[in-house]
Amino acid sequence: KTIEKWEPGTALDFSEGMADEDPESLSNWYEFDEKSGRLKYLIIDRLAAHFAKVHPALSIGGALYQYQGGVYRQLADDQIKMQIRQHLLPGKARVHSLNEALSLYKMLTFTEPDDTNNKPYLVNVKNGVLDLRSYKLHEHSPRLKSTIQIAAVYDPEAEAPRFRKYLEEVLDEDARHVLQEVAGYLVSGYSLAKKAFILTGVQSSGKSLFINTIEMLLGEDSCSHVALQDLGERFATAQLFGKTLN
Repeated sequence: KTIEKWEPGTALDFSEGMADEDPESLSNWYEFDEKSGRLKYLIIDRLAAHFAKVHPALSIGGALYQYQGGVYRQLADDQIKMQIRQHLLPGKARVHSLNEALSLYKMLTFTEPDDTNNKPYLVNVKNGVLDLRSYKLHEHSPRLKSTIQIAAVYDPEAEAPRFRKYLEEVLDEDARHVLQEVAGYLVSGYSLAKKAFILTGVQSSGKSLFINTIEMLLGEDSCSHVALQDLGERFATAQLFGKTLN
């Protein structure tokens, strides 16, 4: 109930006329001559509709994010074309057909950027979706339009004695609590602080260790590395989309 009902990003429906018996049947998107059985033509609309149904995706700003492993992951156009090609008859894959199917697939899954990752109280982890309001773990679902997944498994019984010892060795109690709050803030989807967190201290005081630990926790796909002085450059902020840490 905490996850909204997922709906395609368009009201158009090209699935009419598709066979119900076998969703993978080529007859769903190929037209054959009833008498000779020879191929007449490919119905691109039906192929794209089938693809959008079995491969939930989000088309955001021209980039395609396909649902895999509980999260929407960005794929290159050529990767999608390779998937589409597997649904075509051998020797019948044409560049224009692949391009048309990809374009329709993107249209059918069009999504506004503001409609993704917009439930900060739901944290996507490896083994489900954690609701921070109740600390209940829900199963993954394509209904949650999430392009961010924490590279960790949620275990309510887990402890981190080595990490706690590290914090106690390098920080006083007040600073330790602040750093733990920062870590929790980065793991969550909240961005209300509108702050940049800067670690200061003498050399070899554990700053890099903390940063490396957070990057490992969040995962490579959730981190960007745009220098502070470069954020004012044109298109630089585009690299921050879907990232939890920079």
